[in-house]
Amino acid sequence: LQADLYDQLFPNNPSTLHFQKFYITEEDLLIGIAAYKTNSFRYQIYKFLSILSLGLFYLFTRWFTNFKINFIGEKTSLAKAEWVVVESQFGDLNIIKVNRTWYNRNFSTIFNLHQNSNLDLNIPILISLDYRYFKLIFNPIDDLFTTNTNWFDSKNWSSIKNIKNGIYDYNYDDRRLVFGSNSLSLIEKSSLKILLEETLHPFYVFQVFSIILWLLDDYYYYAFCIFIISIISILDSLYETKTTMKKLKEISDNNNDVIVRVKRNEFWKETSVDELVPGDIYELNYSNSNDLSIVPCDSILLTGDCIINESMLTGESVPIPKIPITDDVLLNHVSNLKSSFITKNQIDIKLAKSYLFSGTKIIRVRRSKFKNEPALALVTKIGFSTTKGSLLRSMLFPKPVDFKFYKDSFKYIGFMCVIALIGFATSIANFIKMDIDTKTIWLRALDIITIVVPPALPATLTIGTSFAINRLKNKNIFCISPSKVNVAGKIDVFCFDKTGTLTEDGLDILGIHSTSIKRKNSNKSSISFGPLIKDINDLFQNENLNYARKSLNDYNSMNFLLSLCCCHSLRKVDNELIGDPLDYKMFEFTKWNYIEDYLVEQQNEEPIIYSAIVKPTIETCLDINDQNNYFGIVKSYEFIPSLRRMSVICKPIYGDDTEENNAYVFTKGAPEVILGICNRESLPEDYNLLLHKYTHNGYRVIACAYKRIADLPTKLLDRKDRREVESNLNFLGFIIFENKLKSQTTPTLHELNQVANIRTIMCTGDNILTAISVAKECELVSNSDDFKIYIPRTVFNENYNSSSILWENVDEPKDILDSVTLAPIHLCYSDYCLAVTGDVFRFNDPNNQSNEFEEKFSQDYIRKILMKANIFARMSPDEKHELVEQLQKLDYTVGFCGDGANDCGALKAADVGISLSEAEASVAAPFTSTVFEISCVLDLMKEGRAALVTSFSCFKYMSLYSAIQFVTISILYKKGSNLGDFQFLWIDLFLILPIAIFMSWSKPYEKLVKKRPTANLVSPKILIPLVGNIVIVIIFQFIIWKLVQKEEWYIKPIPGGDDAVDSSDNTVLFLFSNFEYILAAIILTQGPPYRESSLNNMPFVLNVSIAILFSIGLVYLNADSKLGGLMQLTYTSNFFKIFIITFSGMN
Repeated sequence: LQADLYDQLFPNNPSTLHFQKFYITEEDLLIGIAAYKTNSFRYQIYKFLSILSLGLFYLFTRWFTNFKINFIGEKTSLAKAEWVVVESQFGDLNIIKVNRTWYNRNFSTIFNLHQNSNLDLNIPILISLDYRYFKLIFNPIDDLFTTNTNWFDSKNWSSIKNIKNGIYDYNYDDRRLVFGSNSLSLIEKSSLKILLEETLHPFYVFQVFSIILWLLDDYYYYAFCIFIISIISILDSLYETKTTMKKLKEISDNNNDVIVRVKRNEFWKETSVDELVPGDIYELNYSNSNDLSIVPCDSILLTGDCIINESMLTGESVPIPKIPITDDVLLNHVSNLKSSFITKNQIDIKLAKSYLFSGTKIIRVRRSKFKNEPALALVTKIGFSTTKGSLLRSMLFPKPVDFKFYKDSFKYIGFMCVIALIGFATSIANFIKMDIDTKTIWLRALDIITIVVPPALPATLTIGTSFAINRLKNKNIFCISPSKVNVAGKIDVFCFDKTGTLTEDGLDILGIHSTSIKRKNSNKSSISFGPLIKDINDLFQNENLNYARKSLNDYNSMNFLLSLCCCHSLRKVDNELIGDPLDYKMFEFTKWNYIEDYLVEQQNEEPIIYSAIVKPTIETCLDINDQNNYFGIVKSYEFIPSLRRMSVICKPIYGDDTEENNAYVFTKGAPEVILGICNRESLPEDYNLLLHKYTHNGYRVIACAYKRIADLPTKLLDRKDRREVESNLNFLGFIIFENKLKSQTTPTLHELNQVANIRTIMCTGDNILTAISVAKECELVSNSDDFKIYIPRTVFNENYNSSSILWENVDEPKDILDSVTLAPIHLCYSDYCLAVTGDVFRFNDPNNQSNEFEEKFSQDYIRKILMKANIFARMSPDEKHELVEQLQKLDYTVGFCGDGANDCGALKAADVGISLSEAEASVAAPFTSTVFEISCVLDLMKEGRAALVTSFSCFKYMSLYSAIQFVTISILYKKGSNLGDFQFLWIDLFLILPIAIFMSWSKPYEKLVKKRPTANLVSPKILIPLVGNIVIVIIFQFIIWKLVQKEEWYIKPIPGGDDAVDSSDNTVLFLFSNFEYILAAIILTQGPPYRESSLNNMPFVLNVSIAILFSIGLVYLNADSKLGGLMQLTYTSNFFKIFIITFSGMN
């Protein structure tokens, strides 16, 4: 299809834009798209010049893409583009062909209709391009290329009933054209193409140029060896690329050969998962799809229920139960799609309970309990538009690291190129004066460029990183972003989640406090907490739950017991309970039994199937044969982080129709949240006192409440609104959990704080007093009496139309901070910190909810809070993410360590994120530790510092090596001499290459230190010693060169002749410079405090020792021997040989 057909096919939608910007929300990536068509005449000139220049013009345009674009391209409108140039926010360019396909279908089959428009125009041709496995489609109404990842079926996605009808063949054909196949097949380059791309890289082209130059200069052996090394390097790169691609293909395996059952044309049919399209309905528990162990695409659960492991996505190892979507949640989701409200990782919390992410593991699937329907799911996204596709893209196209070291290194290479050009010009002028032939002049002059800019220099930047990644892997720390390793060496601040990261995942129950009613006089009574109960049988001792109704205290105790038994999200798989560790410990405390899919027969009615029931065991005081003690869980309202609570509706499954057998609502959650939804009359007088006592001592407290509601048929109870259910509750009591620290938490934080002076921050969703207590216990903050912690309190004015923050001492509320300076008013504490709550961090003023954190406070006030706060409590996932970004604005290099879904945003936003997860590769973070201890942070920082120092050492060494050789050659060029073939071979292959590798072998130092390594390559600290070393090299080589000329056995070189190498100048400078290369490595191999001592690096010590021995051997080698002739050495007196070795020591 010709691009110029657009005007004919879209007469009412002319395209005028040549350039557009587009923000890909799924990738957090801003791109620019410019439209071009090929100018035929200039393209022919381009081909002619490429042939005429023997490919040099082609290479030039390949490396300088902008020149090629302007040379052969001609600007045009986006709709008429033959190809486009896509530039990302990081500056990388891609030339992409625009595809055109006959389509002739409505606009709404590709894009969502505009909110204020019902115009559904016909689209004759589909104009699209593929960028990073994203399909960008041209929208003729907006005159832009855009994605359609938020597309929905406006006709059928209005209700679950309509969705269940499935799609028809014509729908399938439309969507197959627009969305493609449900495949994550990666475009694997052929070995030939990889080899070609490697060979045409500037590095290897420079190698080819060097080899040709050396062959013309009769350096056959050296050229041959470098050629072999280059071939090995290219083949190694090919192997690495193929291996990486193989690993990615294993991750991308989408079980395309698995058969599922889908509904098409109102009939069920079998098809492979790669043929699924958005709108398809498929069975999750199809009997022939036993291999469906992972979710094949992003889907919404319509019927049935299932349990999913989402560790690949979030790092959260706890299995997640999924429930069917309801019509109101579906409509809200469609509304968000219509308004383009949904962005990456912002699935609505209610929708997330029913959303099945592609690539996550299916643990269990069950049929619908009411209609006995199979578990059905709606396909919403397929292929690379899915969550798994996002994970693959993050691995294929990692964001470039904005790290100063990398920028400085290329600046330095540019500076060396300038030195090479100066050397090039100087040598030409010198050879012309010496009347050397033109061929030799050019060969020698060009040769100096290969000396000043050594071809191996860029590779040295990655040596330390490669060793570090392998060592981390041996410690079960896996990396998907190698460039982040060096960044880990510069971390200033490390943030930690609390539960599951600093503390154990599985909390132990210390006990429970139930409420009891005490009569003050004949008319009044009071509610207070009873004693701590450590055994559930001490709470409720009746044999039958019905007996509990005879006493109000027994009745409350019974309800408290039932709340512990029922209010959780546990599931049973293979006869084992799985779910949140807190829920597991709570249910284990009750000693009751949990049974799923319990069938209750009813007279003259259909049997009722309860998703789960609970009943007592022989370990309880209750009669296990009494059916009055059986309770069914009718409805669950799952825990939502923003609400900080969960609820269930339960009822006695064998109850009669008396009033006593009403249904019950049980709710548990954060004490401050439960406080707000309970009747005041049911709250104990010592509520806050007891809560403060436990949270202040580091315990985690969960509050429970209940209410009785009218019994209704199970189906009607299942539809009850959450807001109605979670209101006017009666308080029952507290569950007290022990928050035990992990074994490595305290020693790790001690080393970070006290030894390395790394600022540590706790960032948790828990209560602020619990967070403070745990922070003190684990020594994240000082636990001495002199160290004070201040917490915020919101203070309102008389009219409640304005508020401010008062910072008061957590132990002495009268001790407050100055509202401006945040310094203590009454007492002079130099050692104090702030503990910030999520509502203060975000500062959502109840009367002015538009006020955000930055808008409410001045930037200076925000900076003071961020500088002094070490504890952030009651933080939502979004607030954790924002905290990381606020710290980065203060020029901190921020690390974040977490273990679950709540930390995903913060882990990705941090400069270095490390997830404690079972999955080796997780989209959540660049680093994943399968050992669930924060000691991995120490390992990562040590390796990061060692890798950074190694990169510096290698870079400085390669720079000094090239400087030493440059000085040697420059002096020899003065006399028209040069180094010999085997001399170059000896220096580059037998001295430099092994030393450069083995000096990177050093392991990190065993302890972190306060001083962080520099990341500034062009700082005086780096450049002055380097320049100083070069000056010393020049002085010492010049002195020994001048001294040898005074010897009576001195052999003068013959400029430009075959014997130009065989001279005393060459021999002495070659032998002397050998020691300089070795000694430079010894000096530049940095040991403590960032790496172990070079003496512990046995391969390096052995290599240096052998190199020194061989270099001494060369000094005493007989020049007339066969080997001496091969090395092109000349006679040197014994005295001068001793002088060379001695003078090297002085150097």
